[in-house]
Amino acid sequence: MRIAHAALLAVLIWCAIAHAAGSAPPTDFAGVAIGSTLAQVRAIYPEAKRNPDSDSHYQVWMVPSLKTIGAPSPAAFCFFDGRLVGGEVLMSNSIARLWLENTTARFGEPDSCTYCDYPDMASARWNWTNGTTIAFAGSWKLSEFTREGQTQRNAWLNRGEQPETLAEADSDDAASVVHGAPHAPSLKKQAASKKHPSTEAKPPPPATRWQRLYALVRARLHGLFGMR
Repeated sequence: MRIAHAALLAVLIWCAIAHAAGSAPPTDFAGVAIGSTLAQVRAIYPEAKRNPDSDSHYQVWMVPSLKTIGAPSPAAFCFFDGRLVGGEVLMSNSIARLWLENTTARFGEPDSCTYCDYPDMASARWNWTNGTTIAFAGSWKLSEFTREGQTQRNAWLNRGEQPETLAEADSDDAASVVHGAPHAPSLKKQAASKKHPSTEAKPPPPATRWQRLYALVRARLHGLFGMR
């Protein structure tokens, strides 16, 4: 009986590994090699702008459209300590099918998929044994991250809106980002920290990182491509 159980367990493990390793894991995001520096990415996308929520360790650089696919595809390149660890592509009804088909053609059938006959509603996921994942949500975004990239992204999100960890908005100081140098607090922030607490009513909580990114990219796309 023990031998039978061991054999069954070995078969299940082998099947899980074989399923996840049906294709080689991605070594690039949108044609840019994982591990690339910010300078290398900006050489391809000089128009990239930093998400103001980036901090001294985890940075998100946004581009209005990728150059590796024949449709407007706004995206974000994500860096940890100056090295590319993944990225995200903002989906829309007009490009969801193209991205789902291209990803399936490159990496094979996903490990899981729901509503795959309707790309703008589909939810699919590819997993590899080295921890790299691709997650597709046709109504929202496609995400690709290494194991470390996903860990650091989660840590960044958990840090939230702490003022001492936020980078200055839309800074083009590429050197400080590449080397992970901390940003000194601005004079405006220093002055604000010395003020007495205000008795005025507090404003509503700020929008989440992706709500701001979504609104920013949508606005840029509307101006560039007339998308809605």
